[in-house]
Amino acid sequence: ALSGRTLADVAAGLPPGQGAAAGAAVLEGAVRADMPTNLKPMLASSRETAFSDPAWVYELKWDGVRIQAQIRGQQLRLISRNGRDVTAHYPELRDLPFLVRARDALLDGEIVALDAEGRSDFGILQSRMHVDRPSTALIEATPIYCWFFDLIYADGYDLRHVPLVDRKK
Repeated sequence: ALSGRTLADVAAGLPPGQGAAAGAAVLEGAVRADMPTNLKPMLASSRETAFSDPAWVYELKWDGVRIQAQIRGQQLRLISRNGRDVTAHYPELRDLPFLVRARDALLDGEIVALDAEGRSDFGILQSRMHVDRPSTALIEATPIYCWFFDLIYADGYDLRHVPLVDRKK
């Protein structure tokens, strides 16, 4: 407890001060708080003309399903942009809590299916989107991938007022 490490940090061999909570605590704008719930995701918008500004971050537009991953200990809950729990739709993500260096976290991302060239393809993903408990055959036929692009909360700290580039680090 004195080191600031969680059991997951110790298991990963992280030295004191290297866990998610230690990182979140030092970020300017991090606020000690409970994990936020019922958040509406910020959505991409299109423009008629090209736009460039060094103060903005640009990202690839994935053609998939927007989700927020709530991690509480070893439990995972995937929430759609409409607020629906879609955890059962994507069982291959069940190990996510063991891959994140935080006991509790809220991640914002996109679930996609890829075409033969590795591009996200919404048409391919549609066969998985509304299947509550996909069969092994369906999971193998239409594998999904998840790209997370924002860390909203980590181990007791709301990070929404931390600059995006710092959250990404």
